[in-house]
This record gives sequence, C-alpha cells and structure tokens, in this order.
Amino acid sequence: MIEAALRDEGIAAEASDVISHIKIELPTTQLAAASTMLASLQLI
Repeated sequence: MIEAALRDEGIAAEASDVISHIKIELPTTQLAAASTMLASLQLI
C-alpha cells in the first residue's frame, strides 16, 4: 500500500518489510515529496 501510494504521486519507491520495520528506498531528490505523502497517510 505504501509503495503504491508513493508511486501514484510519481515517486519512484520500493518498499519492503523486514520483521520489525518497513524499508522504503527512493531517490534522495524525492525525499521531501515522499515525506509529505507519508505524513498525509499519518505514517510519520
């Protein structure tokens, strides 16, 4: 869901879960946009 939401916003992201945390890889240039999106989903 997180990966799909970021991609819908045009952010090239790959998300995976590793037992106790979620790992999201994305280009540094899209970090601000990804942070805004994740905040709107109340994930950060």
